[in-house]
Amino acid sequence: HTTDISTSALLQRAFNLYIREGFWTSHFNFMYENYKQRYEKVINALDRFGSDKIKYSKPGGGLNIWLTLPGGLPVNTLLKVCAANNVVFAPGRIFYSDSTSTRFNNIRISFAATCIDQIEEGISKLCASIDTLDNREQQYRNLPIL
Repeated sequence: HTTDISTSALLQRAFNLYIREGFWTSHFNFMYENYKQRYEKVINALDRFGSDKIKYSKPGGGLNIWLTLPGGLPVNTLLKVCAANNVVFAPGRIFYSDSTSTRFNNIRISFAATCIDQIEEGISKLCASIDTLDNREQQYRNLPIL
């Protein structure tokens, strides 16, 4: 009583029943299977559409997967191209407080709020955009400076 002065007694009672009646376990199992299917769909799509230029490690948990892109690939341009195609990701640089350039070629994709039916198409568009930009950028990487 003395440590909780603002939580509604009605909400506490409802949550108590939710836990005791097993609704939490049922919901947890439902969500586990749902996210597991999404995770597997993302991994399979990355393996199917991703080239050897895209590196990733299968996470041990969570709802995100980090991709390492080819060095020098313009992630900001990739973000704009993908957003125009209804594909969104988080540039890795926003998760770091320093400006280490090796981290500028990481992106984080999430399957938390994506419909399972959209995952394969989204990953296909992402991988195609990465390949297109990387091929375009390679034309300019080794030009001599005059």
